[in-house]
Amino acid sequence: MFESAAMDHKRTTNTTDFYRTPPTASEIAAGQVDYGRPSATTDDHGPVVRRFRVRAPGDPLDQGKRGKHRAPKRRGAINGPLSAALAVAAIVATVWLMAGVADGDDFMESPSASNPIAATGCVIRYDTKESWGNTKPRIHANSTHTCVGVKRVYADYSTGYTVVELETAGPVVSLVVDEDETLVKKGISCGGSGGMGTVKIACYDRDGNQVKAHSSAMYHPLANIWLGLNAWDTSA
Repeated sequence: MFESAAMDHKRTTNTTDFYRTPPTASEIAAGQVDYGRPSATTDDHGPVVRRFRVRAPGDPLDQGKRGKHRAPKRRGAINGPLSAALAVAAIVATVWLMAGVADGDDFMESPSASNPIAATGCVIRYDTKESWGNTKPRIHANSTHTCVGVKRVYADYSTGYTVVELETAGPVVSLVVDEDETLVKKGISCGGSGGMGTVKIACYDRDGNQVKAHSSAMYHPLANIWLGLNAWDTSA
């Protein structure tokens, strides 16, 4: 009996840790509990209990000596002013995008009959061959086909493109390249790029393989590509 009482006294008078029930919410909110150091203890005189370190007023832990179990600061965290600046920049960028300021506003024009639009249109035919056998694209112009704004057409052997040299070198407003029914039947599709003085036309078969302008696949007495382009005439 005396031995049991002495052991209970030793447990309850320890100046560092003592047994008690789990801390209340108010104790945790007040910062009086170091809940990062719970442990389980079992002895011959009672059930398993939880042990918590309780801070009393004036405890060294409350005077700048933080426990070793304190959560470390996150590295790489963004400080307050920088975080606010980034947030403002994101908002401004979003507003600009929604307002259409991002790209192209300096080159937007309203429709008008007085706009300096130069229309270009021509038929390119693939019914001619070079002396060595390669297909040679040419301008197809006659009493039923008028070619406007095109100076020259040729096959670029290095790229396989049909190159169309234009009379107008202004910015492109619209560009249409359309293969006729003869090329469609062959399974050939074409598209154009450029327009600042030159249009390059590339053609491909059904499998996505390039069909070069000077290849035999492009040749046919009635094979045509129709070109239509509108440009902003800066010389006007």
